[in-house]
Amino acid sequence: MAFDPNIRASDADRDRVASLLREHHAAGRLSPAEFSERLDRTFAAVTVGELDKLLADLPSIDLYRLPDAALTRQPRQVQHGQALRANRRGRSAGWRAAWSVWFT
Repeated sequence: MAFDPNIRASDADRDRVASLLREHHAAGRLSPAEFSERLDRTFAAVTVGELDKLLADLPSIDLYRLPDAALTRQPRQVQHGQALRANRRGRSAGWRAAWSVWFT
């Protein structure tokens, strides 16, 4: 089946294009004014061809392969000496810093 630019766009199509525009704006490819104009035109678009025109001069981005998607969130490892000091006193370095700020 060939791509037909006259097919009506769905809400999901508009949301996808809006997400892509946000990424391009964050990367500095779009000025705030141009981003705002394209976003308005995105939600007013009726066909997928209109949506494609909004992205025609921008490089393609895979939203599933953005740098944030590849980051792994692992707990911070505490040095053995820090853990002993924190356990011996019953509080962590973070609590000590918070209390010292509060006291000053």
